[in-house]
Amino acid sequence: MISPKPLPCFVDRRTADHRGFTLVELLVVIVIIAILAAIIFPVVSSMMRQGNQTASAANLRQWYSGFGASLGDNDGSMPSDGAANGFNPGDQTAWFNRIPLQLKITPCASFGSNWPRLHSKSIWVNPQVPLSASPGGSFIFCYAFNTYLSNATQINQKFANVEHPDRTILMSEKADLKPDLDPTTIRSYFGSGNPTDPLVDINNAANILFCDGHVQLVKRSVFGAGQTYDPNFYASSYDQLPLTWLPNATATQ
Repeated sequence: MISPKPLPCFVDRRTADHRGFTLVELLVVIVIIAILAAIIFPVVSSMMRQGNQTASAANLRQWYSGFGASLGDNDGSMPSDGAANGFNPGDQTAWFNRIPLQLKITPCASFGSNWPRLHSKSIWVNPQVPLSASPGGSFIFCYAFNTYLSNATQINQKFANVEHPDRTILMSEKADLKPDLDPTTIRSYFGSGNPTDPLVDINNAANILFCDGHVQLVKRSVFGAGQTYDPNFYASSYDQLPLTWLPNATATQ
């Protein structure tokens, strides 16, 4: 008797090819994704912060080129800090109107309601400043002029009076409604500190434009953690400090 041939064994390929993940496999994938995100996110964030720092430093260099040109048109006199008797957008002696004219960009007096917004590409805007820094959508100054160089009591200060241009602050980064700069108003969004704490963290750093035109990333531990400015200290230590706000040791504020 001839035995019948066994029926060929076949597998339902639909079932084999479309088998779902097990719970363990899903958990493994989720853990791997979480680990990769934890590694990649800080790297990407650091790269973006470094790129913003470079862009902000470039903005300050542009401000200096306009500043230098404005000196030639004003007999060597520096513009004012624009804060005398309160902020006046139409003040033609202020840096925010005098320098932009040299750079062929819209001065503050002509902004109206069309001022540069945060996160837009503009010489007025530090790309690292968060949108939350602008109260009520108002225009804020991401850069400002050293108030101890040319203010209400130092009108038409001559740039030639700056004794140490390589150490004297001209402009730096900030983020508020006022156009003048002092040690208590610098905002430091870069460096190794917490960028969300730009006023106090001593490991944060800010781009500072010096009177000789160079831009340097300076830690808050060097220029101060929001402390009150002491002109007597700066005057008495003028020749020893790594940076100064005063044009010369005899300057009175």
